[in-house]
Amino acid sequence: MPCTPRQRHSGVGSNQWRRGISLGEVVSRSSLPRYGVKVLLEAGLGIGLLCLKEGRFTLSKLGYFILRDPMTRVNMDVVQDVCYRGFFHLDEAIQQGKPAGLRSLGPWKTLYEGLSSFPAKAQQSWFAFDHFYSDAAFPAALPLVFADRPKRLLDVGGNTGKWALACARFDPDVRITIADLPQQLEFARETVHQQHLSDRVDFLPLDVLNEATPFPPATMRSG
Repeated sequence: MPCTPRQRHSGVGSNQWRRGISLGEVVSRSSLPRYGVKVLLEAGLGIGLLCLKEGRFTLSKLGYFILRDPMTRVNMDVVQDVCYRGFFHLDEAIQQGKPAGLRSLGPWKTLYEGLSSFPAKAQQSWFAFDHFYSDAAFPAALPLVFADRPKRLLDVGGNTGKWALACARFDPDVRITIADLPQQLEFARETVHQQHLSDRVDFLPLDVLNEATPFPPATMRSG
């Protein structure tokens, strides 16, 4: 798995792969040395990303999806940048029932505590993964949420505020409170401010994973 992101960013476009490309042509289009290119091409042949005929490499169907399919890309990137090093602590995590691999990214008890402090590449890949799936669900979820015309909504675990913004755009009369960890609320606050919706979105610092935390009153959840 660690090879495939590097193969994906080899500098060679999908059209060139489709027509077929020689080792020398890949080297000339890549910033990698000839040895590195050979290692990646041979790995690609071994795992079925590439085919080789008469000295020219072409993409297999698997290779095409890794290069072009958005869902494949976001899943590969989050595994590479967020999950991969944590896998080395899998046995410990299973035995203890705790996310032992998280310490490969930072000293946090949960992923969400540390998300705002993730290394830049890991943070970028996590948000791309998260937003890919949530954005696709919003159009189906919004009519269901607003079927009874709520006046107030409590967005628990609001993350970057994308769901709150979608709700605010869907119904111009609704008011939303985003409840999340303080460090996460900074993401949401900035997003809401950029979209000029601060007058309809409130922020509530809250650790919902802490069982001792009192839940907000019903007046903040519906109206």
